[in-house]
Amino acid sequence: MAARVCPSTAKSKSSPQGVSVKDGVVVVRVSAPLEDRKANARVVKVVAAHLSVARSRVSLVRGEVARHKELFVAGLSAAAVDEALAKG
Repeated sequence: MAARVCPSTAKSKSSPQGVSVKDGVVVVRVSAPLEDRKANARVVKVVAAHLSVARSRVSLVRGEVARHKELFVAGLSAAAVDEALAKG
């Protein structure tokens, strides 16, 4: 799953409101700053909560220091992830 991360945003929550789809791109808003990879951990937490899976099933594949990240969700097909994102 490809995602664009917006770190240090004021309206971040680990609820579904932290994840949205805009123009076909998954956008994850998190309150954590970029420093010390805190935003990456928060992205995993927010995405896991949105998809109703354990945090251990979401992993960062690519983009550790970039805004554009590639995430893998173990146990869910791409279609299942797309469906969950579409429900918002």
